[in-house]
Amino acid sequence: MRSYINLKLAGRLNLMVTLTIGVVMFIFAWFFIQHEETKVKKLFIRHARSFTLNLAYNCEFGLLTGSIEDLTKLLKGALQENDVIYAAVLDGDKKITAYDAKSIMDADQNFQENIIKFAKKAAGFDLKIMEHSFKDLPHFDFMATVYSAAQETAKEDMLYLESDTGVREAIGQVFVCFTLAPLYKGLFYDRCMMIATFSTVVLIVSVMIMLVSRKLVINPLASTLKGIKAVGKGNLDYRLHINRKDEFAELAAGFNEMTKSMKLYTESLRFEKEFSEELIQSQMDLVVVVDKSGILTRVNRATLELFNYSEKDVLGKPATLIFGSNMDSLKKGLLRTLHGEKVHNFEVVISTYNNVKIPVSYNGAPLKDGNGKITGSIGVGRDLREQKKDQELLENYSKNLEQMVENRTKELRQKDTMLVQAGKLAALGEMATGIAHEINQPLNVIKMNATGMLYFLKKGKTLPQEMIEKELGNIDGQVERIRKIINHLKTFSRSSKEIETEEVDINIPLKNSLTFVNEQLRLHQIDVKFELAESMPKAMADANKLEQVFLNILTNARDAMDSREKSVENGGKKYQKALVICSFTENGNIVVAISDTGGGIPKDIEEKIFEPFFTTKEVGKGTGLGMSISYNIMKDFKGSLSFDVEDGVGTTFKVTLPAA
Repeated sequence: MRSYINLKLAGRLNLMVTLTIGVVMFIFAWFFIQHEETKVKKLFIRHARSFTLNLAYNCEFGLLTGSIEDLTKLLKGALQENDVIYAAVLDGDKKITAYDAKSIMDADQNFQENIIKFAKKAAGFDLKIMEHSFKDLPHFDFMATVYSAAQETAKEDMLYLESDTGVREAIGQVFVCFTLAPLYKGLFYDRCMMIATFSTVVLIVSVMIMLVSRKLVINPLASTLKGIKAVGKGNLDYRLHINRKDEFAELAAGFNEMTKSMKLYTESLRFEKEFSEELIQSQMDLVVVVDKSGILTRVNRATLELFNYSEKDVLGKPATLIFGSNMDSLKKGLLRTLHGEKVHNFEVVISTYNNVKIPVSYNGAPLKDGNGKITGSIGVGRDLREQKKDQELLENYSKNLEQMVENRTKELRQKDTMLVQAGKLAALGEMATGIAHEINQPLNVIKMNATGMLYFLKKGKTLPQEMIEKELGNIDGQVERIRKIINHLKTFSRSSKEIETEEVDINIPLKNSLTFVNEQLRLHQIDVKFELAESMPKAMADANKLEQVFLNILTNARDAMDSREKSVENGGKKYQKALVICSFTENGNIVVAISDTGGGIPKDIEEKIFEPFFTTKEVGKGTGLGMSISYNIMKDFKGSLSFDVEDGVGTTFKVTLPAA
């Protein structure tokens, strides 16, 4: 095969080069031969002209003396020339006096008449030349006038006789017929030699070009073609080895790079194919591929297992084997994809080998070739039996879900209320001593007033009416004070089942919360300063729960300052416990800020302040629920509870609520 390719390509290349060189050399030879022929022809005519004039000069004496013998001898001598075929001498009356010809002219019976006709045409000319053809060869007839007296000439060359001047008398004419046959014979030989030379040159050049092209072009091309065929058969490890630095070396490098890239691409493609095949086969859903005629060409294991078929039973069979003969399903599902449409979540019912009806969610898409022509379709079907069971269960469950959510919500609310209530009770337990002090003070006043009045009555003294009214009024005021404390305590400690909001002046629950701790703050030597804004907007909240928030902040501030006081006393320094309570508006919100001098909250526990059950107090002195409950209460009111810490000074808690 390689020899055939080499010969075929080398032959075509050699033929093309040979024809090109041959045509060029032929054109050159043709022009050269034409040039040489014209040149030789001119030389021939000059020679024939000189020869004819010389013969006319020599015939002068024979014509003057009338010696035919001398004229015949001259003509015979002229016929010794190879290119002279016949000659004649005519007298002054245009009659042939002497004539001689070579044997080839014997057959011509009209040549003497032709000579006489030509002589008449040449009358009055020193020399007349006429060209004609004889036996397909060109001939020249020369007719020269013979004069009676020849003038001396300054030139020795007889060619210049016709230019002599003087008185001359024409006494006759000399006719000579020259043939170009010998000349053409010589030219033909030269042409043959030239053709032979040129042919030899062309042959040598062709052979050299063939050898060079075989080495430089044919062999590299043959190697490249061999490599291409090897790659075409799948041998992607084939490499070209051309140890040159030219275009073929670049071609070999490009070929090697191409095969390397093809190998990488083929391996990647093989991996992708295997991966896709494994992906399709491992699918739990049904995967079905059909051609444009609706014939099954590929299915996955899940499909075969569902229908209890083997690949042999399925491949090459109509799609109705899978989809059944339900035309509505086929038209809406499979046939739509074969017409270029995509199908999404189309539900069809298929039947297995034992006639079990299976609902399937079908998704399909057309398969197209590189030109966009549809070649088939691929479909994925998901078994909906489990989904439908789950859906049925979900529907049944959803019917009871609302009731379950409602019950659970009530349960959580109850627990939340219980937690808040527990926080209240815990706060009341911590404040029991303070509340006792709040009640004992008016009781002492009542006792003192009652004891004084009894003392005077026992002594039999009569008290003035004004004094009695004043003392009884004082007792009544203290009783009212005790009643308010007890009533507020009952209100604070009652359980709230649901969140009930109303417009609240935030200063009121703030002041009410202080009724529980005023006496404690006084006994703990805490200086309380109020900076409450008047005429603030109201907030939507529950006053009772706001009191709980403020109470938790106040008790924590009290404990923090007590704790710091102990540490400061151990250091021998003086420490002033102070509590600043402010209310104001900020960015359209209502804010209560409670600042203490408890030294601040350590950095490592700041993030845990609002976590449930987190406390820094000793065991038995805190539940860890106060701040967590307060934080959630503020969220319920769409507000916030935050704090700022000034290291070494204290903490400011901010209660923020949107204005109603």
